Amino acid sequence: MSVARWPQEGRIAVYLVGGAVRDRLLGRTPREYDFAFDADGETFLRLHPRARRVGRSVSVILLDGQEYMPLQGTLEEDLRRRDLTVNALAEDREGRLYAHPEALSDIAGCVLRPASPTSFADDPVRVFRLARMACELPSFTVHDEAVAQMRAVAASGRLEGIPAERVGREFMKALAAPRPSCWRGPLAEGGCLSPWFREVEAAEDIPAGPLNAVAGYDISRDPSVPNVAAKSFLLLDTEGRIETIIEKRVVSHVIAVGLYLFASTAMFEVAYHALESENREIYMSDVIAWLIRERGETFVPLMARAYEDWGTLAEWKALQKRSRTYFVDVDGVLMKNSGRYGKINWNNNAEMLEDNVAALRALQDAGAQIVVTTCRDEAFREPLEAMLRDCGLRPHAVVMGLNHAARVLINDFAPTNPYPSCLAISLPRNASLKEYLAD
Repeated sequence: MSVARWPQEGRIAVYLVGGAVRDRLLGRTPREYDFAFDADGETFLRLHPRARRVGRSVSVILLDGQEYMPLQGTLEEDLRRRDLTVNALAEDREGRLYAHPEALSDIAGCVLRPASPTSFADDPVRVFRLARMACELPSFTVHDEAVAQMRAVAASGRLEGIPAERVGREFMKALAAPRPSCWRGPLAEGGCLSPWFREVEAAEDIPAGPLNAVAGYDISRDPSVPNVAAKSFLLLDTEGRIETIIEKRVVSHVIAVGLYLFASTAMFEVAYHALESENREIYMSDVIAWLIRERGETFVPLMARAYEDWGTLAEWKALQKRSRTYFVDVDGVLMKNSGRYGKINWNNNAEMLEDNVAALRALQDAGAQIVVTTCRDEAFREPLEAMLRDCGLRPHAVVMGLNHAARVLINDFAPTNPYPSCLAISLPRNASLKEYLAD
């Protein structure tokens, strides 16, 4: 098997590794080629003057548009440190094959198995890579060891700390794979849908197929639900089905929360037109009650796990306040101010302004979005994002490379987002945010 991408200089061993070797064994055309070399980075750069480093957290070298990485230890050690056995493969320029002890049998048996007992703990994003591989190789099954490692990683809480772009990269590749629908299954079995795919996990409770249903919430779980007397209430029979819906009269402990499902639009139209003759305002509860009473239709409750009331203007405004987006500068607001140069600079300054971090973390935990802004350039992104993660901040975005000048925010206002729809805090350098956020 020939590969036309080997570097011309052959004084160090270079191997084609990973998925490209696997795909060639399966008779598939590789979409990506990954190479590893048996030397340190400096040696490779010396032998290939056109090459240059492009990685920061890992040692990646770019040569003629192709990426190369040094082996992690010996070739055998490198293969054991990879994500899955089916990817723990290497081929030299003469076509000789090198494999993890279980790689070839797992390819033959169509099994996705971790390459080592610590594969997923070593890099938690590998749980999403496993799900992506299930989409790319839908005939393969997930080994029990993979499920066990996924559950351990999920229980450790380390999934939340994975950079969003790494999760997104695996997800986008899964969507482009032959069977994207295989993404959810392994993650669900391994308990890894949350926190990144929490909505998909919640959808487990939604029945499939055409049905009549009303979303409800048991207010006995939360006595703080406001304005209870103005709600619509579901009256359930002994089998848990909806007997009727009653407006603005407390007849049970289950309220309707505003989501209604009908098995067909024709059914809804029949009920609505039958009620039009009553010459009054028609509520959704009227339509459902008529269908139950006159047509014998069955409606079931879909019980919500949590409830947040946005039914009045005051409640909506309170939600908006909790959901604000805060654009926060790094130097002088999140961290003690420093610059590119000087004794204390961007390379060595790690002093966070703890009171400000705590104030923003509280806003974040209540529902706010934090967008971090800085004039630091892209070379500082990874260490900055690591420091933010370490102090518990999960920014919606980190915007690098801004001008060292005033920031001007422009936003529209309307009744649903009233004036003023944007605010500004000009904070003295390294000062406390608390008094400015007191409202």
